[in-house]
Amino acid sequence: MSYFEDYASFISEHNFAQDEAIPDRLILRQTDDLVTYFAPFDYINDSARIFICDITPGPKQAVAALKAAQRQLNIGNDINMASKAAASVPRYCDTMVDNLVAMLDHIGAATLLGLRSTEELFDEKSHLVHYSSLTRYPVMVANQSFNGDPCVMTHPDLRWQLDTFLTEEVLQLRDALFVPLGYRVQEVFGYFASSGIVDARRILSGLPHPCAANAERIKYFLGSKPEVYASSYADASRIRRNCDQLMNKVAAEIPHL
Repeated sequence: MSYFEDYASFISEHNFAQDEAIPDRLILRQTDDLVTYFAPFDYINDSARIFICDITPGPKQAVAALKAAQRQLNIGNDINMASKAAASVPRYCDTMVDNLVAMLDHIGAATLLGLRSTEELFDEKSHLVHYSSLTRYPVMVANQSFNGDPCVMTHPDLRWQLDTFLTEEVLQLRDALFVPLGYRVQEVFGYFASSGIVDARRILSGLPHPCAANAERIKYFLGSKPEVYASSYADASRIRRNCDQLMNKVAAEIPHL
């Protein structure tokens, strides 16, 4: 299911050059201070071997995707080509990519995928990765990007996206390796596993979110900072346990990958 056809004319004609926020014309749903916007994140890379899932696309990323889609529409390409072009817009800043690559390589995911390093996923091997979010379409809460509150499992507008879009993607790519980023996303993939939607052995749950704010936790995960120096909020011992469990899972050679 896609709303792209409903918004294609607007996307083709709108001047996005001045936009830092997503235009109100693209509002899909609004409940109190929770607003869901359309952005062209409908493309599903069905050849992907790894599925990386964050929480929601941010406004900057959404506007970049809208511009990429617009360029394709305005040279006469169809919605499918425009969606594919939007999917090629970088999802993460350089710091997040560096942190994610370091953690995935540390637990052996590159070897499992037959890569020199998972850095290749962000370059010449980009055809092997599918990017997604708990909410396919951007969600803002009180003018801030959705951060997991309210709960995606219980809020109707968020659960709608989960059941309609993310579940479709997971089922289509159920033989991939799943990398949920952040504990809210990991909770949902736990639900997918318990519901039989995806094999729990394929879910690499337990990575610290690769954002810059988690720099200390990432260092503990990588073993580059001794636990004795841990701050009270870091919970370094749990992070190291998660790392050991992920290494064991990857070493067990996830089936059919």
